[in-house]
Amino acid sequence: MFWKKKQELSCPVTPEDKEWIENNLDWLDRNLVELAHFPTILPTKDFFDWKFTGKQDDAFYVLARIGELCSINISHIQLDFINDQLDFGNGLLTAIEKGEKGIGGLYFGDEDGEAITIEKKQLDNPASLIAVMAHELSHHVLIGLHDIGYSDEKENEYLTDLTAVAYGFGIFLSDNATIYQVSSSSWRIGKQGYLPPQVIAYAMAVIQYFKGEIKTNPAWIDHLDKKTKKYFLQSLDYVRVHPPAPTGHLNW
Repeated sequence: MFWKKKQELSCPVTPEDKEWIENNLDWLDRNLVELAHFPTILPTKDFFDWKFTGKQDDAFYVLARIGELCSINISHIQLDFINDQLDFGNGLLTAIEKGEKGIGGLYFGDEDGEAITIEKKQLDNPASLIAVMAHELSHHVLIGLHDIGYSDEKENEYLTDLTAVAYGFGIFLSDNATIYQVSSSSWRIGKQGYLPPQVIAYAMAVIQYFKGEIKTNPAWIDHLDKKTKKYFLQSLDYVRVHPPAPTGHLNW
């Protein structure tokens, strides 16, 4: 019995990842993304009231809608489309994990302007499209607006994913999410981002703490896939007993 209780209160992430999550979320909350202000975004018509048809209009809608949900001015961001076999140059690539098909998207910004490029296959999957767009817009916030990030490209992608989670898109970025019905069609989200599910789950639990909503399980919990839900409940149990204690130490 003691062993079981101890296991239930264990943290699902490493001490290093725990420190990284707590420090970066604390910084984001104080400087860029007021965590208590942004709801958890769900794959429902309450958040995305749009008939997805697999056309480019879907991407323009998602860009505008995420800009609205996150209070981000997207009026000057150019939106382009590309096939996954083409050369992406020097932009920041949102790659899909090995074994998945193709890539997701690309952010590029310089003194001449900013652009987000979406791989055309993303148009076939609304939830995947939303996940990629949230990530690319987080690049815009961190790099385009504030010139913030790690010098290491992979670390920078981790921070960008975490920023998208801070804006409320953890469900969309979680691994192997369930199918969501929208009208007569279904949405399915596969692995899109860089953070593993236990890191996303712990980050979402820490965000619940920042919101002052740690005492009860959130109503949206069943939108999480089975694996992430398990990690999230474990994280909530842990955070209730061991509240986040950010040290303020950042490596960028």
